[in-house]
Amino acid sequence: MAIQNTENNNESIHQSKRAIKISLCALLVMVIIGMIAIWVILNQIAASVSIKKQLDMLEQRVQKIESLQ
Repeated sequence: MAIQNTENNNESIHQSKRAIKISLCALLVMVIIGMIAIWVILNQIAASVSIKKQLDMLEQRVQKIESLQ
């Protein structure tokens, strides 16, 4: 009976360790996905700023052309 309890305890500990490893792997994957999402958002913000600057520059050129006519 004691040997069987020890085997059950060892198996439970093994399963618990495996579950913890799986959880940590899942957490790592989620962190990586989150970092990629943040990187994409920052790139979109940078692109938007660049587009806005170009748009402002084009508007100024149009105004200059309109004022010459």
